[in-house]
Amino acid sequence: VDAADSTGITHNNSSSSLNFLFCTFYSTGANNVLTGTAVGGIDFENCIFALSATGTASTVAVGRILFNACDMAGMKITTSDTGSVFAGSCYWQFGAQTLLTTAGTGTSEIYNSTLASTSASTISVGAGTTVNISNCQLSSSNTNVITGAGTLNYSGLAFTSTSYGINTTTISGNIFRPGIS
Repeated sequence: VDAADSTGITHNNSSSSLNFLFCTFYSTGANNVLTGTAVGGIDFENCIFALSATGTASTVAVGRILFNACDMAGMKITTSDTGSVFAGSCYWQFGAQTLLTTAGTGTSEIYNSTLASTSASTISVGAGTTVNISNCQLSSSNTNVITGAGTLNYSGLAFTSTSYGINTTTISGNIFRPGIS
């Protein structure tokens, strides 16, 4: 899928779900790869994202997006309303960008993944949202690798760069069991 001159995927039908297996997504301009505005989910399994450094954030307003075993180069995602992101066994990086910015009331989960940002926080947890993260490597030189006014539940994090700060409003180091429902 080449999102050269517009959004690559727009999902706005609440009675449908989209599944992508072993796909490659490109963006050479300032375009996002996906916009999710429907309750139905979007699943990416073993996909590769090779997105432009000038790309805009992909958005998830409602519903959920799943990334499983994906290479997510240049992917940044913003959630709103009840939107949520699930990422498992992924490599997720985008230079000096925040990879996941949550807003609204959704709960996102990231596990067994590597998240790398050079100088921005890797995750910004918005007020009213929850991010559960476990068994992940995080890399950023920003003072706070994870920031925001929401709730962060974590276990098994490894910080692989110069910073290891977390400053979300609510932080819980209790072990949780990620599950995709």
